[in-house]
Amino acid sequence: MSQSKLRCPVNLSRLCLSFVAGLALWSIHAQVHAQAWTQKQGTVYLKTSYGLTLASEQFNFEGRPGPFYNEKPGYTFADSSFYFYTEGGILDYLTLSLALPYKRLYNETIDHRKLTVGLGDMDVGIRFSIQEFAKIPVISALAVNIGVSLPMNYTRNILPTLGRGQVALRASLNYGQSFYPKLPAYLQIGVGYQNRLPFYALTQVYKDKDGNTCPSGGDINCIEDQPDQIQAAHELIFGVEFGIKPTQWLLLQFYFNGTVSFANPEATLRNPGEIPPPTQRFMKAGTSIVFYPFYRFRWAKNLGFSAQFMGTVFGQNTIRSADMMFGIEYMIDFKQVGK
Repeated sequence: MSQSKLRCPVNLSRLCLSFVAGLALWSIHAQVHAQAWTQKQGTVYLKTSYGLTLASEQFNFEGRPGPFYNEKPGYTFADSSFYFYTEGGILDYLTLSLALPYKRLYNETIDHRKLTVGLGDMDVGIRFSIQEFAKIPVISALAVNIGVSLPMNYTRNILPTLGRGQVALRASLNYGQSFYPKLPAYLQIGVGYQNRLPFYALTQVYKDKDGNTCPSGGDINCIEDQPDQIQAAHELIFGVEFGIKPTQWLLLQFYFNGTVSFANPEATLRNPGEIPPPTQRFMKAGTSIVFYPFYRFRWAKNLGFSAQFMGTVFGQNTIRSADMMFGIEYMIDFKQVGK
């Protein structure tokens, strides 16, 4: 989610983690996290986005598509959420990042509509540039990304859930190649590992006034909480991103990313949009456009307006979704402030 020091912008969305047919977002939605370039010391990148995910189908554990709800056709799942992302250069070779979503999740059946609103999982990451640390004078980049996802005290057994309720750890290796000055473009690829831990202390459980968890005849949006029976997941995250800037005011990007659990997905007991299963696999492809309408002005040249579109091309135990995200981004170098 940054611009590289080689004049090669790199802007990754909080929708997905990066993937490549050989290598990953986040997320995503989501949500994407990996990058090859670090920010310069004193440089801060900010982005706020609105994301909309719609689904009328889901992939079962065997990868076959089918309706989200058998009794109700059409788009019956929606994720209408806001996202905040920032990253800053602590040193030229070390960047810290933070992402926080405000989620609005809808599920609609033939007889009722479910709505859950609240903060999702906060993602905190650190990026270490091997190329910058070793001071290697090349236009390629190699970085290690380490991150943790922390549930933000939501109620994990209310449907649709704001998240799995688990702490997740992530590590990836990312390579980037700038084609400047021959071509105003870049390519980056990454591969990583994610582990969702069986640790649920950062979330709550819905109980009635008598202390019962989801009693019979209670809230229709509630399920029995059984965190000890929800297995941790070991996942491969991978991705590829290509970007080109044909003019000073336009950046085009193309993505292919995904997540693959090492364990084979098993039969889904509930719709994945309501409660994410412990094992799932998916691949997404998409594109984004970023406009810089004020590129002629010194303090506004890094103000960008973005639109991103992605879709699920393959999945197991996941929704078959259409994803859209619209954002505003800005980058400021505090070392230049006042000069």
